[in-house]
Amino acid sequence: MGIKLRPAQLADAPALVEIKRHLRMPPEAGQTQQGGFLLGTTQEQYERFIVHDEVWVAEEDSTRQVVGFSIVLSHESILGSQLWHKAAQAQWADSFLRHVSQRRLAYYEQLAFLPSAAYRVYAKYLALTSVQRAFAAHTSLLTTIIREPIHNRAALPFLRVAGFERVGCIDEIYPEYGPVSSDIYHLDRAVFETNTREGFLGVFIKQACSRGYHLQEN
Repeated sequence: MGIKLRPAQLADAPALVEIKRHLRMPPEAGQTQQGGFLLGTTQEQYERFIVHDEVWVAEEDSTRQVVGFSIVLSHESILGSQLWHKAAQAQWADSFLRHVSQRRLAYYEQLAFLPSAAYRVYAKYLALTSVQRAFAAHTSLLTTIIREPIHNRAALPFLRVAGFERVGCIDEIYPEYGPVSSDIYHLDRAVFETNTREGFLGVFIKQACSRGYHLQEN
């Protein structure tokens, strides 16, 4: 089985909805190492992401089935969304907001694969591509990891290897679930670039390149 990584097209939006449907997690699950979602995204929202932001998919070569996807929002999308307003509600470490206020920020919105070990093994390659793409036009990358009511630990190993640091947390209330608490992580482009030349990330990038999962251009 071969997996190809490529930019998403509008026609992929229904497949993204279907993948997320398979990954819906009950809020009483406690914690997960495999990933999943508490909150929903509509097909219209996915279409908007595909048009305006950085969306890549993992596609099975033989069947052309989309088995995973990754979404990074641009600085412009962040400024025009509720994310920027929510930033004021978050608890930030030290003077983090002042530190990044003049920088171009991207936000890692979603990374998802169908619940099969045969597919999930490619998540790290898709995540690497998305981070590389983000830093082609941005100097900082933010993401959030839900901690309560369920701790979504699936992305934490990649975050550590890439060099993300926890910089804050945010508490929100969603009508369908009630209170939701998330940790906020930040990756500086300079830190990422340094890590690509050394340590675990450097080794991982060499492995990714040897398997054909290097940065691809549109």
